[in-house]
Amino acid sequence: MRRGASGVASALLSESALAWLLLVFSIAIAAGLVYVLAERPPFSLGTYIIYPGTGSQTTSEFLVLLFLYALAVAGLLLVYEAPRYRSRPNLATMFLVTGIALAFISVTLLLTVYGMK
Repeated sequence: MRRGASGVASALLSESALAWLLLVFSIAIAAGLVYVLAERPPFSLGTYIIYPGTGSQTTSEFLVLLFLYALAVAGLLLVYEAPRYRSRPNLATMFLVTGIALAFISVTLLLTVYGMK
């Protein structure tokens, strides 16, 4: 049983796993995790999930921003990975177009959320 536990620990401490955990943590911090943990805001304000001012944030707004930031990062990662498939132009084009579309949709929705504030 000891050997299995060390296998899990070594898998969690690998460079790629640490990089992904750091990326997820960074996205959560950018979305407002510190504010949500420190202030414990309500989940929503009745029918409003976006707080109508810049001085506060609801928990549901944090979740929406977390999703949209993650969507933007996923799009940028697809764009970053596209040149890796130069030998398969159809796949590279699909990665590039999908990544740009995801990033564009995410930025558009983020601007909409910020416009509501």
